[in-house]
Amino acid sequence: MEGKDRIKSMLIGISGYLILLLQQLPGIWVWAPLMAAPVFLLLGVLFVNIPARITDIFQALFSINEVVLGKFVIILGLTLTIYSIIFLGINKRRGFVKSGPYRFIRHPQYTGFILLTIGFTGWSYYYIKNTFGISWISAEQTIGLWYIEMILYFILAFVEEKHLTSFFGSEYTNYKRETPSFLPFLKIDVLNHVVSVIGFSLLFFLVIQFPLT
Repeated sequence: MEGKDRIKSMLIGISGYLILLLQQLPGIWVWAPLMAAPVFLLLGVLFVNIPARITDIFQALFSINEVVLGKFVIILGLTLTIYSIIFLGINKRRGFVKSGPYRFIRHPQYTGFILLTIGFTGWSYYYIKNTFGISWISAEQTIGLWYIEMILYFILAFVEEKHLTSFFGSEYTNYKRETPSFLPFLKIDVLNHVVSVIGFSLLFFLVIQFPLT
């Protein structure tokens, strides 16, 4: 890979994390809110978020007494994201990766990121609406912010695929033809994108409207 392509690949790789800078995160306690943080710093920031303790963090995330659906989506998104990143990191030295989670969808990391933003936005929305949580934007504006994040991930996926097509050529073109983009089973990109937007939106509003507290 030439220097220019290497830099472009690196920028595309970190852009998914930078989008999460827009993400509003709920505080572990409502009077100690976290406003935004990239996912790769999230755990570290939470661990030093005074007065929250590590036990408080995990108790809040895995407890079943509040915002159950949102927390489940967060855990699902985080699991998919971490698994995809680790799998890609281990296997990319062998060449083009199209196994593991990349066998079912082309962008498992972005799907994981979107699920994370759904869960965190729903969690933030719940706290803003139902507690004394402080926020830099209103509960309603968090909805608009989430849609911006989702659209940015779709745009980033398009840019990434242009780069991968130019680099891998027909190998990636064939992979793209046979593998869905964000959701499994729907190989036609336009249909997959439409269903993805509708599906993510429905899940988002379920998290907001029915936190199962």
